[in-house]
Amino acid sequence: MTTATSIGAQTPADPAPSGSAKAPPEFDFEDVAHGELDTEEEETLLAAGTASGGHPAVVALVGERGVLCSGAVVHPRLVLTARHCHRAKVVAFGLDARQATSTRKVAGWVFPPAKAVDVALVVLDRPTDVAPYPFRAATDTTPPRGGLRLIGYGATDVKGRSGSGKRHFVDVQVSGWGCDTAREGSTGCHRDIEMVIPRSDGSDTCAGDSGGPVLEEVDGKRRIVAVTSRSVGGVLACGDGGIYTRVDRLGSWLTREVARVEAEKEKP
Repeated sequence: MTTATSIGAQTPADPAPSGSAKAPPEFDFEDVAHGELDTEEEETLLAAGTASGGHPAVVALVGERGVLCSGAVVHPRLVLTARHCHRAKVVAFGLDARQATSTRKVAGWVFPPAKAVDVALVVLDRPTDVAPYPFRAATDTTPPRGGLRLIGYGATDVKGRSGSGKRHFVDVQVSGWGCDTAREGSTGCHRDIEMVIPRSDGSDTCAGDSGGPVLEEVDGKRRIVAVTSRSVGGVLACGDGGIYTRVDRLGSWLTREVARVEAEKEKP
């Protein structure tokens, strides 16, 4: 994430928001016909931000060469991240992934049926006691307006080469999902499942931020509205805006997987 700011104050983990919304048509994974994502590179983004000690449920995904991606705890045994982060071996907790307060091994992966959807769940080898983030339900497709928070462990320079490993956040303003027919052609976003967030005052996601959450605030509590996927492409490696997978379009799948893991925990 790129920009300079001060370390955020520690805050308690966020509880689930209340309220409900009208149910939209159920999303059909088989309707996604955009092809497979390139999983050969850990392409990511977050180039800006304030060091964040106040989001303990946001974690780093670490591979053989260091931090690959970011993610968010959505259940004591599950971390929500991007599909292309699948080479991660360890999940690190804490402000600095290199000085993690605790770690968990990656015990497995759960992917949505459509390979073009850049989202996955990491199964941890043992539970964490960090309070999980709630996420938008499939019934809540209202376009976001106002402030959103981007968080991740990514690079802090526009070339995406340095500064990764420490958790940062930046607050941005949006007015809708940002992926219409025109932007679908110019950015490569998929308007049925993704949103676009342009750069804001030089702030953007960058290498290492993929899989990190986009948070919205509802009744004073934060929940996940999207997951960092990739850059819109441009002159800079980071800084021209990003593409994010909407969790409301995956809400039913996420809810089922969380319930399945919870049910397995209850088995004797």
